[in-house]
Amino acid sequence: MLISILLASMLAGCARFDEPPKIDESENATATASPQTRAGATPVFETMENPYSLARMRRLTGNNNLQPTHIYGRFLPQDSTQLNRLENTLNLDLFDYPLDVNIEDDEMWVDPAIPAGQFTWQYTVVPANFVFPTGITWNKLYDCYIPADYEEVPLATRAGEPNLERAAILDCGYTIPPATRASGRPAGQVTVLDDSVTPGRYVPVKGVRVKCHYFLKVGKDYTDENGNYSINKTFHVKPHYTVVFKNEKDFIIWDQIGIAARAKYHVPGRQSPSGYNIRIEPDLTGHVTPNGGIVYDRGWQEAAVNNAAYDYYRMCETTGIAKPPKNLKILVHPSMGNSAPMIRRMSAFQALTKANWATFLAAGTDNTIPVTIIDGIFKFLEPDVTIADDTGYKSLYETTSHELSHASHFSQVGAEYWARYISHIIRHNGTGPNSGPDKGVCEVGEMWGHAMGHIQECELFSLERKMQQYAVTVPQNFNRPGDNDWIHPDPIWALITRGVLSKRQVFDCLTSDVDTVDKLINKLCVGKTTAVANMIRTAFAHNDVPVITGTATASLNTNLAYSVPDDDNMAENFTAFNGWTVNPDTGGATINNRNNPNTTIRFNAAGTYTLSANYTLSGNTYSATKTVTAVAPLVSPQISGNKYVVYPGEILTCTVNNPNPQARYDWELDGMSNWARDWGPNQPLQIMHYYLNSNSGMSTIRCRARIGNEVSGWSNTLTVYVSDVPLYRAPAPQTDDEEEETEESEEAIKTI
Repeated sequence: MLISILLASMLAGCARFDEPPKIDESENATATASPQTRAGATPVFETMENPYSLARMRRLTGNNNLQPTHIYGRFLPQDSTQLNRLENTLNLDLFDYPLDVNIEDDEMWVDPAIPAGQFTWQYTVVPANFVFPTGITWNKLYDCYIPADYEEVPLATRAGEPNLERAAILDCGYTIPPATRASGRPAGQVTVLDDSVTPGRYVPVKGVRVKCHYFLKVGKDYTDENGNYSINKTFHVKPHYTVVFKNEKDFIIWDQIGIAARAKYHVPGRQSPSGYNIRIEPDLTGHVTPNGGIVYDRGWQEAAVNNAAYDYYRMCETTGIAKPPKNLKILVHPSMGNSAPMIRRMSAFQALTKANWATFLAAGTDNTIPVTIIDGIFKFLEPDVTIADDTGYKSLYETTSHELSHASHFSQVGAEYWARYISHIIRHNGTGPNSGPDKGVCEVGEMWGHAMGHIQECELFSLERKMQQYAVTVPQNFNRPGDNDWIHPDPIWALITRGVLSKRQVFDCLTSDVDTVDKLINKLCVGKTTAVANMIRTAFAHNDVPVITGTATASLNTNLAYSVPDDDNMAENFTAFNGWTVNPDTGGATINNRNNPNTTIRFNAAGTYTLSANYTLSGNTYSATKTVTAVAPLVSPQISGNKYVVYPGEILTCTVNNPNPQARYDWELDGMSNWARDWGPNQPLQIMHYYLNSNSGMSTIRCRARIGNEVSGWSNTLTVYVSDVPLYRAPAPQTDDEEEETEESEEAIKTI
């Protein structure tokens, strides 16, 4: 069932970029906010002397005409669209606190002028020639001058320190300890503790942005696959270090609901200007949550999710599997379940209310998501993926890989298909039970997600688990309790890990037309040898997925083979076969060998039938079903057209004479690649002149009928002449009055 879903309410707060800029004319405007400690007290903040002020630099250089190199300013975005424009389109480094205010490690900046739950000011430093965007509120705080790394103070004004930047720092009254006088470009490594082994091991944090800043001077770099970074600016004193979970692979992690929600790890204090090795660790003494998980420090969970996502994107690059959509937003938050809602990609579908989304995001948990959090989700970020897992590094790795596999699936099938998946989850408050119009969409998607999550996990952590056989129905740690026991990732797991199919081969079959497991199996078998196709079907049958092989479109009065796979090379075989049935059982079908798993069936009347095979496998009783459409043998259609000469701008209409109401038609023009495929039986094909040959000459049109995999022969060929000369039209007959006017005009001409 296709669901028309209306989501326009989500976009009510979108930015309007045609508004005039809102500007604070005072170049010396200062922040009026204050920091807040985590205990809730609001201490008095201290605005620090800024070494990079233009006035200071002019005085130190004796040059009153010294021009600013940068502007220190701030933005007040109103929604996630504006924030995305600042961060990703303009590529600004934003800070959610002023860069010239002293904030201690245990303090958090809160702006009292901004109401709770609203976007707060974002501070940044931009080049002096930066063009501020329209439609987003901004303030220019002041001009500044950031010297080149080794720019010197002119001799005429030099008072001791030759380096201009260090002289400015000393001029503010700050000290530069001798140990840091060497200066340098910070370099180091970012690692995170993997707690999946005892006593733990440190692994690189890959592809994240490391920022160093001292007042208004900001440097940055992305870590490589070994977690190494090298900042692009020289620092003469100890800077602040921050790890920002905005990854070079084009995803960003958020860990709160709000403007400051973009995940960061702030290194306490200020560290060496030559570099610092950053270790991100969990709070091993943290308290245990009701589900047995550990509450970790902010930064650790995000680093684990980051590494899983980085590896997943790299896997996509290697295999050719579609990556998740661009600029993917991953929300790591404990109040909701693990999911891939792709919220901001669903704007074309409507009637999903915030209450619907609250149900979806909390599905599979015991949580009720507060209205304030749902409002924040739509105002600030509209996540693509949510991660709530808090049970350890390895579990986070599997969960993240699972959800990103869904995101890749979305990239291939689109929003319309995804609306059906979301609707099933909302309808059942989770993936189960095995019912409803869109259960097949959910089943196919979850098979892929579960299998890929565990495959990615075991490839990194325990390669020996890849050697499992089909006989292992549930791979280790597969957890499908209760209503989820109808979802079977095991066949996908088995086919990939045993090398029968590659990840890419499975993914290529997850197209928008594959909305049942039966369709998935059929597509997986297309183009494969008989031996491989049998292995595919057997993998499903031996992992608790009932399978019937045989055509889904049957020609009348023809004996057709149907079977339930039972491969003697596999570890499990049928313990009993309990017979075939056809519904409706009104004499329209004749079953041969009713009690044999390999049978032939002849359909005697056209119609749609449900074929069932009842059998016992490993002590469990199954009823495999398959929908079969019985049709009369397809005959070549006859077609006709409304004209035999077509002039520029004219429309040629082609119709099928006495069309088969069960068939679809494929039209071929000129015997070339111009096709109108999957055309309905009662839809005339209308062709504008420019679809045919561009020059004068003969053109041919024909079609064939198709029902399922059954295709008829070609129709008769319709031949038309295509003219490149506009149609000449004779003047319309004149009325008596028009004839009299013409005669009068002719007489007047003769007189002249």
